[in-house]
Amino acid sequence: MILAGLSLLFWLAGTTGMMVMVVGLNQLVIYIRIAPYLDSTLTHQRNQTLSEADIQRFWGTDLIHHSMPWIGGSVVALMLAALFTVLLIFSSRRATLHRINLSLKLISEQLKQMHQSPPAQK
Repeated sequence: MILAGLSLLFWLAGTTGMMVMVVGLNQLVIYIRIAPYLDSTLTHQRNQTLSEADIQRFWGTDLIHHSMPWIGGSVVALMLAALFTVLLIFSSRRATLHRINLSLKLISEQLKQMHQSPPAQK
């Protein structure tokens, strides 16, 4: 049960980090696509402290810049999730084989008892 919980937790954490990466890269790509148009139309505003192009540049690069540690952590979380999933599969297999062995021992003992008891008379 613990392995299943840990596996689910790390899969969710890793998936969330990958979603943040996709959103951040989407904003970056949108900025890269519109940056030439912003820079060409806003060249006369260069003497201001924060131009529209600067705001767009900040918007386009801020999320991906600040989420890089979380994205690295999500890659580690995905690796741990895969490890816990494999451990869960092996422990489940081991438990299933153990139950099968117990059932076979029980059947074997019942067969031995049937052979040792005298046949019923009519």
